[in-house]
Amino acid sequence: MSCAEIVAPQTFGSSKSLLIEKLRSGHGNLTEEEIRTIECWIDLVVPAYGSYDENNTWGSNEQREYDEKGNKREYYDNLNKAVIDTKAGNYKNTGDVKIEFLEASGKTSLEATGQGYAILNVPDIYAAKQGVRITLPEGEKYLAVCLSSKLGENIVYCPDGVFEYKFPAKMGNIYPSSLDDSKNTVYINNVISARIPTADELSEPRNLAENVYDLKGNTTSYPHASTNNVADGEAAHYEARCAIDGFTSNTSHGTFPKQSWGPEKSTMAKNEITIDFGRTVTADELQILIRCDFPHDTWFTGADVTFSDGTTEHIDMYKTEDFMTFPLNGRETSSIKLSNFTTANSEWAAITEIRVIGK
Repeated sequence: MSCAEIVAPQTFGSSKSLLIEKLRSGHGNLTEEEIRTIECWIDLVVPAYGSYDENNTWGSNEQREYDEKGNKREYYDNLNKAVIDTKAGNYKNTGDVKIEFLEASGKTSLEATGQGYAILNVPDIYAAKQGVRITLPEGEKYLAVCLSSKLGENIVYCPDGVFEYKFPAKMGNIYPSSLDDSKNTVYINNVISARIPTADELSEPRNLAENVYDLKGNTTSYPHASTNNVADGEAAHYEARCAIDGFTSNTSHGTFPKQSWGPEKSTMAKNEITIDFGRTVTADELQILIRCDFPHDTWFTGADVTFSDGTTEHIDMYKTEDFMTFPLNGRETSSIKLSNFTTANSEWAAITEIRVIGK
């Protein structure tokens, strides 16, 4: 085996930086301390770890790829942490988590059990009507679950201690191609993980509305999104669940990765979408990302926000491709409903993603 080539000092880094060269020539009139601070920033490789989605002009597929890869990276980070927590004995006082993979008939074909967390390998392509049942230890109601790394891990609340999920038909309409059996990129092997989230995870502010594993009519786990109106004959890619699935591509409309909550435009003033948390939460911010497929779409100019105690606040909305943020100031509520929408004109209007930041 050949030896690695020895790299001479100052071959790379701030000593070769054109930025530093320009600053040292007098640009900006910086002090020596300020320049050395920037040199340190460069030599610590900080510029390599910026936000990859800043100042981008991505289309739907580029945004999809970013979301999927971010989910996959976060999933393996969380899985690694679960292994470390297990070796550290952090789950020693926790009961068993049980994962069952169900055939379309409802029969359990595979299962796995582990103290505090469990992993189940499914050596096959997911198919419609197959399902997953996860049973938590007695008294536990919070679950960190992942059915596919490209969907990522979500923390969900299971009031009865059981998470149940049935894979829908035409999964490619709402999920990445790794779950679409009509594509040659479908995963032929899948891994399901389930773990008890830590107390720190539950106490930190997070997006309480996100649940990529939400399904229409499924109330075994929360958050859950519901609506009184879905366009195109109840099309899956316009259902309420699409507004809390964590995917944020909003410059077009249609099936994945362009799904959104898309109600009929003729009934806009009567359309409603509700996020149910399944228990009382403390909400600090409401964030809304509208669909921006202009000129096919218009934009919302306002809506009413109703909380579980019946109180209502009005929010003013506007045309933007970014999330709009509305303070909720620690509001305690078990649900949030958006209704009485107004729009700039009579064209289609839709919501790509709703976030509720809190704990």
